[in-house]
Parts: sequence; C-alpha cells; structure tokens
Amino acid sequence: MLVIDIEAFRPLVDFQTDADGLAAIIKALPRRAGFDEILLPGERGSRTEAARGKTGIPIPAKLWDELAAMAKADGVRMPDIRGAS
Repeated sequence: MLVIDIEAFRPLVDFQTDADGLAAIIKALPRRAGFDEILLPGERGSRTEAARGKTGIPIPAKLWDELAAMAKADGVRMPDIRGAS
C-alpha cells in the first residue's frame, strides 16, 4: 500500500481537477470493436456493489440447496426469500 499526502505537493482541489480531467480524457478515447465503454479502476466493482445492494447477492440454486441442507442438519431456519439464479 502506498499513501501520499497530495497536499504536501500541491493543493488538493487542483489534483482532483486534474484527476477528473484525465479520467474524462481516458473515457473519451476510441474503443475497440465490441466494447461500449472504457472502465476505470473501481468502476465495475462499484456498479456491482450498487446492484447487489438493491437486488441482493445471487446464489445458485445448487448452493442454496446445499446451504439449506446444512442449516436443517443444524436446526437453523433459512430465510423465506431465495434469490437463486
């Protein structure tokens, strides 16, 4: 891990403005055939987190059934709602 105090080198607002500008330049670059968007680090994860926050984490039916069997063996009640895929 690397931690840098940006304000030790320049005003933070200037750095943020430059970072936003660079992101805009990268996003505007031409895309390869078959790609609709250029994603920056963290964007895919942030989108997945937001979607999972709304709809939950998908659990395949087979895994759900295995969890239900373990829960039953231990006397644990499973939730009534199942978002299996």
